[in-house]
Amino acid sequence: MSGDLEKLSQPLATIKDSQIAKLESDLQTERETRKLERFAWVLGCLTLLDTLAFQHMGFVPCTFVFVLTIVLMVVLGRICGCSDIHIILQGAIDGVASLIKKNDDSKQG
Repeated sequence: MSGDLEKLSQPLATIKDSQIAKLESDLQTERETRKLERFAWVLGCLTLLDTLAFQHMGFVPCTFVFVLTIVLMVVLGRICGCSDIHIILQGAIDGVASLIKKNDDSKQG
């Protein structure tokens, strides 16, 4: 008789476990979505502020602020766990660095 009781209680435990696993998965998805949304808001606000500030700045300060913004976005991308955005921004930084290096090499040679 105790064997029958174990058979009846086991499916109930697996159903609970599957529900707990689904809830944990949903929570993780929600956290990732919020981090991505937070990153998007910060990126949008920084873009707006940069656009407003660039109207009243010269070339050198604009360049400095732009580079600082890109670096901040890379750091924020890492903090928020946005690995795709981090890779894209890192590629953009590498591309700009290679263009600057080619430009410097052509001036020297």
